[in-house]
Amino acid sequence: MKRPLIVITLIITATLIIWIYYTLGGFEKPQVEIVQSPGKYLFIGEHFKGSYKSEDIGNLFNKARDLLENGTVSGYLTIINYGSDVQAEKISQFVGILVTQLPETLPIGYTAEEINPSKVVRIRITSHNLVMPKPKKIRELAADKAKTAGTILPDNSIEIYKSPRELLIEYPIE
Repeated sequence: MKRPLIVITLIITATLIIWIYYTLGGFEKPQVEIVQSPGKYLFIGEHFKGSYKSEDIGNLFNKARDLLENGTVSGYLTIINYGSDVQAEKISQFVGILVTQLPETLPIGYTAEEINPSKVVRIRITSHNLVMPKPKKIRELAADKAKTAGTILPDNSIEIYKSPRELLIEYPIE
């Protein structure tokens, strides 16, 4: 009597887990392509250098999100990664907003950055961050694509958060 109940419970649990994984986009593969850059990228935000475990990164990200949500600035949440020292657990980032034009006055503490690549390796991820591929896997996909184009992937990347379910990660290449 107990054995059929256990089997049925396991089947229902497995079905539920697969359904949740599917609903979050877990079966969606990242799209990887090399595209011409849309031109220069303009960013406003703040630099961060330190431990990837620091609360400051989240605070900077939330500050940028608040500026977007209250309409102070329009654009997309963005993080520019300048490479990292994995062994020392240190990162260097620019956390802020990708804008189409600079606002008349920058928010307090913000500076402007500009990047003007000719091409980028672009990875589009449409799954929820709970089930999206790990950064190492994303970098491997981008490196493979760059290699097929006869170029080397740089350490720098740009993460553009288009929506809660769409993330673009771009690696500027020449």
